[in-house]
Amino acid sequence: MHKKFVSASILIFFSFFTLSCTIYVKKGMRRERIEKVSSRKKQKYRILSLIKTTGEIIEFYGNEPGKIVSNTIVGAGWIKKDKIEIERKNIKIIKRLKDKPAVLFTKDGQVIEFYSLKEEKDKIILGKTRIRKAVRVPFSEIDLVNLKNPTYILTIGLGLGLGLVILSLIAMVLSIEE
Repeated sequence: MHKKFVSASILIFFSFFTLSCTIYVKKGMRRERIEKVSSRKKQKYRILSLIKTTGEIIEFYGNEPGKIVSNTIVGAGWIKKDKIEIERKNIKIIKRLKDKPAVLFTKDGQVIEFYSLKEEKDKIILGKTRIRKAVRVPFSEIDLVNLKNPTYILTIGLGLGLGLVILSLIAMVLSIEE
């Protein structure tokens, strides 16, 4: 009986360990709300993307979300553009990938993903592009921010619920064996 209790306890603690990560919910926020949120001491939000007042969209890497630093949002992001013209002399290499967008590397270190390409005499026109670069956007230039918000109540509720289900299953198995 003692071994079964130890096994059940380890199983319960393992299930709580697997749920120790926080559950996040996606939502959008206007600039005015972001300014209020940024005044809090501890940042709990993961910024996924933002839309500037000019309509430009910036997406942050999944594993490196944008951060709020003194009334600006900073991070490494993808800037989306419909069309970009690049002179041939500035191109280092173009890699075409199967089932993925092609990637262009410029001599000055820019990385550009694109879906369409039109060649002209001295330049190339890229369509549906994303440029990868470090960004720093002040709050005054932001229209909307998409972020993930932690929900601790949902995380705790899910952990307790799963623990109770496992505990009841163990109790049922122990009662059947006796």
